[in-house]
Amino acid sequence: MGIKEKLPLLNSEKKGTRIAGYVVYAFIGLMVLGAILPNPPDTGGETTATTATTTTAATEEDDNLTVQAVEKMVGKQQSISVDPVSGYVVIRRPDQDYWNLVLQEDDATNMFEKLFKDPRVNLVRISTYLKGVDEYGKEGSFVGTRFIMSRETAEKINWNNFLYSNLPNVADEAYINPVLLKD
Repeated sequence: MGIKEKLPLLNSEKKGTRIAGYVVYAFIGLMVLGAILPNPPDTGGETTATTATTTTAATEEDDNLTVQAVEKMVGKQQSISVDPVSGYVVIRRPDQDYWNLVLQEDDATNMFEKLFKDPRVNLVRISTYLKGVDEYGKEGSFVGTRFIMSRETAEKINWNNFLYSNLPNVADEAYINPVLLKD
């Protein structure tokens, strides 16, 4: 039994069905060959430039900012979320006791410095929470400090000489719980 007998469209008695069979099987064969053979290299000048740009963009997409990349820069935190498209990083620091929270501005400053060394980071929000009792006597977790900084602001800072106590003054947005400001 030959190949013609095994392929139903080629074994038809109608001439039109056999012709359609040859076209269909040729198309399938070309698709298989296209999947197996490697793509030819570009040889045109303008086309090469476009391909190089596309390749660079694909590489950048493959190298998107991730939670794991942020953790490598600043260590594990209670919560980290990342928008890889905009480069927006949100960090929630673990709940702190009142006295430990006072020292957190220095850590936040170090985090900002490390994060903005990565060109994929464009905006960062770092919030540290405070364990305590609210004005109604309920125990819980409250925002102790929250700082938001953009790349534009970070690029203005000389990190080698920057004093962490100036963070509230230079951050794009800063919130310090009034409890921390009481004497």
